[in-house]
Amino acid sequence: MSSTVDKRKKHATEQNLEMRKKLRDLDWHDLTFIGVEVQNIPKIYEEDFTFPELDEILEHPEKGPLSEALSDSPDRKGHPLYVFMGAQPVYEMGKAVNVPYIVVIDCPTPPPAKIAHASIQGASEDVLDMAASRFGWVPYVPKRVQLQDKLPVQIYHLNWMGRAMSMEHIPESKKHWLEYLMPYIRLPQHVEKLGDKPEDVRQVSFEWACEYEPIKKAEPAADTEASSSSSSSTSDAPSTDSAKDKEEDKDDKKEDKKGGNKGGKKETASKAKSKPQKKTYLVVYDKDIDTVSEFIPVFLEDNHLPDEAADSLKEALKKAFVEKREKVLQQFEDVKKEVTGLSEKAQQDYRNMRVLKFYPEHPQIFIRKYIDPKINRFFGDATDVFPPPLSADDRLRVRELEEEYKARKAKEAEDEEDEESEDESVKGKGKGKAKAKETKDKGTAAEPRKKVVGKRKAGAKKEDAASSSSSSSSSTSTTSEDATMKDTDTAATSSSASSSDDAEKDEAPAAKTKKGKTAESKTAPKRKSAAKEDEADGGDASDTKKKARAEPKKETA
Repeated sequence: MSSTVDKRKKHATEQNLEMRKKLRDLDWHDLTFIGVEVQNIPKIYEEDFTFPELDEILEHPEKGPLSEALSDSPDRKGHPLYVFMGAQPVYEMGKAVNVPYIVVIDCPTPPPAKIAHASIQGASEDVLDMAASRFGWVPYVPKRVQLQDKLPVQIYHLNWMGRAMSMEHIPESKKHWLEYLMPYIRLPQHVEKLGDKPEDVRQVSFEWACEYEPIKKAEPAADTEASSSSSSSTSDAPSTDSAKDKEEDKDDKKEDKKGGNKGGKKETASKAKSKPQKKTYLVVYDKDIDTVSEFIPVFLEDNHLPDEAADSLKEALKKAFVEKREKVLQQFEDVKKEVTGLSEKAQQDYRNMRVLKFYPEHPQIFIRKYIDPKINRFFGDATDVFPPPLSADDRLRVRELEEEYKARKAKEAEDEEDEESEDESVKGKGKGKAKAKETKDKGTAAEPRKKVVGKRKAGAKKEDAASSSSSSSSSTSTTSEDATMKDTDTAATSSSASSSDDAEKDEAPAAKTKKGKTAESKTAPKRKSAAKEDEADGGDASDTKKKARAEPKKETA
């Protein structure tokens, strides 16, 4: 029976230890940022940040600085850790990058359930309850783990209850307000350094209501002359408005008589309305920079106020300093009371508190050169920083390496530009050579074509000349044949053929102007008839034909 009970206890303890380890599996994506610009939070989650050193310490707490808090031994009770996450802006890769960091508070006494909202100037802050700002210390449970009952919480994280709300529906004023929130605590060791009295007030900022109206600037000369001329012209003209005003005054008097004090009430109301309202001015005075004797005249001159307002401004400055001193003194006393109101155990725990600050790793950013132990004005510096910051020599060496890297990159960029320019020049030369070759090839290809075209043109000219010469020769042959035919006619018949032969000779020049084809068509039947006549006449006709052929040659010569 006892053996079965022991087995159950052993199994329960093993399950308990296994669940403890699962609850310590912290994923930084599950944490809420505080004091970071809301619009930059999605960009931070997108970056490839990892926290290997924090994961190692939480997975094996017995070897690290959190061995007492996260002890798995049954003899030690341990206590939970309190975690919050912020971001540190750095300039890397030519742009501003927000590097997240995780702060782990190792203290048996939990931090107060309060949060601070810093002023825009950063000189003071307002302490608020976490419930009013929707923040709170919430048990951290990974999303893949189901929390069992009676299991001690390992980690509390500062969570914003409105995180589930979409960022698009948050008004800009609320986003701006969230950016100035910071975790709050009052450590006794820090309060003791404040001394017995608060620091002297050196600077005030307040709104001053001035009862004096600003001095109007003098108008230019041209405007004054125009106004004077217009006033003189209006004074010379009949005043119709004065008559209307008199009639209105009479009507008002009648109404006053009828209504008693009603008219007086109207006058007082109109006077109240016509009374000028006080104008407010923002006054910022710093004793380390300004003096009253110099500040007041310059302020009045800049705001075009009369010298009579100097006393009023001086009294307002004194009153602002008195009120600021009273407020600072009250805050100082409240801080003292808050620390003295803690129990002795809480004071002792806060004095022995360990604050660990973890920085991530990034594949493209060397984050160690940006490590800073500062957390905020309440927590001060971290007890331990992981990874540890670089020494002065290491920082100098990193700076030298960065300069060498930048110089090498600049040289590589210049070499690439030179290579690109050379490639472009070579390409340009190649293109020029290709174009020259193309033009040359075109020229060589065009030469035989030109020759062919020239030959064709020459052949055409020759053909034209031949055709013209053939037409002329044909015309001459036709005339000679006609002459021979006429001669044969004269030899066979009578002397009357000579007169007709002379007429045909006169018509021969006109026949030369006609085309060769028409001439040939006309002379073809004549040739046939002449050949028949030669056959009929015999040798006598041939002799006469030879004589007739010889006579035209003489004429052409």
